[in-house]
Amino acid sequence: MPRKTPQQKKALSYGKDRRNCYGENSKSSRKNIPKTRAHTHRAYRQKVKQSLHLESSVVLPDELEQQEIRAISVRRKEWKKVPDQPLAQHVVEQATGRKIRENKKVLRKAREASVQQRLAAKPPSADASE
Repeated sequence: MPRKTPQQKKALSYGKDRRNCYGENSKSSRKNIPKTRAHTHRAYRQKVKQSLHLESSVVLPDELEQQEIRAISVRRKEWKKVPDQPLAQHVVEQATGRKIRENKKVLRKAREASVQQRLAAKPPSADASE
């Protein structure tokens, strides 16, 4: 197997690596993903338990069948982790955002300069001389 050049390694890295772009602290995902999974599993078990709850001590066979059917019909709440963003796409979005922010700064400075020019060129008002 031939050695990879740094450029090839970089291209492979952009293709394989991923970045968390969910919008919250990337470290919190480490805790929130398992917590959410556990919560959905717990909720499912609770629903099954509630559907099997017996009201009286004497249970008829038809009631047992009905409860079984209800327990089987309970569906899990669907939860899937949002996949992380490919590194190449993340880098492009970061660069785009940076350009937008820079353009906003330039526009703001130009607007402030034009306001300053208008204020400096404005003749003193007649009210101030009286």
